[in-house]
Amino acid sequence: MNELMGLIAVREFWPALEHLFEKAHPRTGWYNYLAEQASQPENSIPLDEKQFQQLAYAQFAGPVLADLGTQRTIDFRALGVRWIFTFKNSRTTALTAEGFCAAFQVLVADITRLDPVITKTTVRASIEVAVGSMHDADDVHIDDSEHEIKAHIRLSDDSSDFDSVSRTMVATAFQLLGPVHVRPADELYALLEPLIRDGIAHKLTAVRPYQESADLMSEEHYERCATAERPSSSAGFEPIENVHWQHLLKQGPAMTARSRSNSFASGTTLRTRLGDFRSLISWRTAAARRPSSYSGRTAGSTGKYWSGS
Repeated sequence: MNELMGLIAVREFWPALEHLFEKAHPRTGWYNYLAEQASQPENSIPLDEKQFQQLAYAQFAGPVLADLGTQRTIDFRALGVRWIFTFKNSRTTALTAEGFCAAFQVLVADITRLDPVITKTTVRASIEVAVGSMHDADDVHIDDSEHEIKAHIRLSDDSSDFDSVSRTMVATAFQLLGPVHVRPADELYALLEPLIRDGIAHKLTAVRPYQESADLMSEEHYERCATAERPSSSAGFEPIENVHWQHLLKQGPAMTARSRSNSFASGTTLRTRLGDFRSLISWRTAAARRPSSYSGRTAGSTGKYWSGS
């Protein structure tokens, strides 16, 4: 129904974009079926463009035709935070960035049961994909000097090593959660161990890498979408909090960027380099797989470690 509604709206409000629908389904016959249904008188839209967009905002998980234009946007709310991810509209970049966003949503949903203390804010993150690089190129830079937090994420498009992919996903997600977590940094990192113990690495990389399972469209499709223009009326989209999570949110005191920064026990810990954090996750993942009787430390290790006993 959403596909049919989308095609009817395109015919009514943005007819110059209909060829994108047709070329996206050159062999399946799906477009021909939708076009036939859209031609039926009973399937007209008794709304103007503004009314349709308002209806779409309430029903869809993102802006209408968000995959058009040179930049793609994934925009949602979770744990009281508005998360806005933008990235280049090309095949490799879109698949890699979408894969990270999907994994991030899984981790955020999983960490909710551990009751993290999160400040209500907006995080605006741009994603750059280092095509052809290995995961040692992955990095995150965060600017939390203002109320709206900005982040720049660099990700490898390599999906051949599940362990490397999952470590990058978890490490990057925790880097993004750091600035919005208002309790001491050690309390945030303490949530990592139960997540790993309960299989977060496998939840993020289930069955096949996202880049493979979602790689359904051709390079030409992404090029056509990148050269098309998204409707200006889609710019008004604002996501709403998932209704199933709303009862978990409790209103706390307002925080400025300065008070948020001062609430952290260790700013340097929160801003630890992504590579070092990935190493920490690698060790803790290995520790989580050890027999329950294991409670030792690795040679040269310092600090507090998880014990399965």
